[in-house]
Amino acid sequence: MAAGSRWGTKQDKHDTRRSWGFDIQHAFERMATMLSFEITSAKRVDIEEAIINSNPLFNLVSRNKEIIPREEVLADIQQAHRIGAKRMLVKENEDYIGILEYLPLNPADQCAWLGLLVISGDRQSQGYGAQAVQLFEELMESQGISKYRIGVVTKNTRAHLFWMRHGFKRIDSKTNGNNKEILIYEKRIYQRTEG
Repeated sequence: MAAGSRWGTKQDKHDTRRSWGFDIQHAFERMATMLSFEITSAKRVDIEEAIINSNPLFNLVSRNKEIIPREEVLADIQQAHRIGAKRMLVKENEDYIGILEYLPLNPADQCAWLGLLVISGDRQSQGYGAQAVQLFEELMESQGISKYRIGVVTKNTRAHLFWMRHGFKRIDSKTNGNNKEILIYEKRIYQRTEG
């Protein structure tokens, strides 16, 4: 019996594909992928505009239009800076694939808030959002933050499912600045103990 024939494939030392379509080399490359955050600024408005506008459904649900003009993206970046929010690009190796914005301490409720996590449309449903949340939570832990909140527009069903899968619990509902009904979720980050 030849090596690999038990699995219904002809395999030699250069063949990494199996009959079920799984590419082992691709899996190793994906595992080696590293996400990181990079502080953004108005100089990166073109990158942010491309990421934001690769998500027309999100834009429609959150802002009533599929395309967000450059001026509005720039205003968002400037607003984040004015209120003390941290706005970062999500990077996969050297590629910008998302945007994350958080407020370390909201004066209204003394809690950290994740105000935006958006992954480029062509990278969605591939685990990047989950990886970004994990990296964000590690950042929060390193800053001594034990819980944070998010607000999700009620009509964004996909986002509600994502956040609930990641351990968020609904705590309230409000109307946001865009006159959209939002559900407020909270998650406690469990401090890792050594020993």
